[in-house]
Amino acid sequence: MRILNNEVDWPIPSWTDSEVEMESVLSQLQEMSFPSEREEDWRYGDIDEVTLEGLKIASLDAKPTIEAATQAGVEGVSALIEPYGEFDNVLVLTNGSPSGVKLSLDSTLEATGNSKRRGDLEGFELVDYGFSQVPLRLHLPSRTTRTIICDLGSQSATLGPRTLEIVVADNAEHEIFEIRLGGTRDSIEVPRTALVIGEGSKVTYTSLQKREMDTKEFAYLNITAGKDSTVNCFHLAVGAKYGRLRTDCDLVGENASAKLLSGYIGGGDQTLEFRTFQNHLAKKTKSELLYKGALAGSSHSIYSGLIHIAKGAVGSDAFQTNRNLVLSDSSHADSVPNLDIQENDVRCSHASAVGPVEDDELYYLACRGIEPGTAERILVRGFFKELLGGHPLEVLEGVIFDSLEEKW
Repeated sequence: MRILNNEVDWPIPSWTDSEVEMESVLSQLQEMSFPSEREEDWRYGDIDEVTLEGLKIASLDAKPTIEAATQAGVEGVSALIEPYGEFDNVLVLTNGSPSGVKLSLDSTLEATGNSKRRGDLEGFELVDYGFSQVPLRLHLPSRTTRTIICDLGSQSATLGPRTLEIVVADNAEHEIFEIRLGGTRDSIEVPRTALVIGEGSKVTYTSLQKREMDTKEFAYLNITAGKDSTVNCFHLAVGAKYGRLRTDCDLVGENASAKLLSGYIGGGDQTLEFRTFQNHLAKKTKSELLYKGALAGSSHSIYSGLIHIAKGAVGSDAFQTNRNLVLSDSSHADSVPNLDIQENDVRCSHASAVGPVEDDELYYLACRGIEPGTAERILVRGFFKELLGGHPLEVLEGVIFDSLEEKW
């Protein structure tokens, strides 16, 4: 079977909800070409070095059940999640399937058919959609809870498709933390998380990408924000040899707002790539985006973002900022912000910057007796403080600083 112009030997999940839909997905995948650096969406990265050939999808003897995962419990990850506090809901995923579950009484988890995001899907998304072993949907109630998702990755020479939809009830307040670990040199992880946020709800979503340093990840975050809802997202990426995250934030309800923050630290020959879409589809919607990264060694970062203001989305307010510190002569960053505005009564702006630590800032600290190497580290740490101010998971500050010490 050929998938994205690669010859693969993958089992088709026998428990798919819709055989007709699966046939449509397979047909599209067989017609699509594999992503190429010749395409605008991929031209800054190293996608031409990636292939699906030789990869397997974890073979499952029987359909994994949520009941079995609940009985298995989450004791095996207790030490992993302990630094981040207490959680009402814990979901552990191995090879893209549930391996441990703990839920509050009014939260529910079900195996369900995949839900597609608005617009055309990329090839990796279609693979995820068609070959995720157990697509999951988590329902969070109309109250306050804390949820953690622990994605432990897949095995060697394995493709790891995984899809999880989180549906937040109206007038709720939830904190969601997703940590992605594991992976191997020969695996490709393809996790997709969809947030569907009800009217009047507030969601704080944090993800930590800390994959093994020789793995590859193509991750997707799809956000749909309802009327009067608020979503605050923070992503921290420090792992993976090639780590890519695409975020589609659809503000579909009037007065919906989103804050999208990200920090990333590259070292060695890492490539960390981010592609964002701030889609204003209703009146008086607001989005703020700030992505900041530091690059050491011969690492490379890529940021490509689009603010889209649809016709009729009057009163929308959006801005987009990407700033990068290059800490060595061999590291570099590509930054490509874009605007697509189809309405007049709006406010939009974008900005990007790439460069070393400012000489005048170093000089200021040197004049106060601080040694140049120490001064530079103080300034780089301060560079990330803007992202962490007021963030509920202050422990991520330690992850940032530890990663800087390790890579720089």
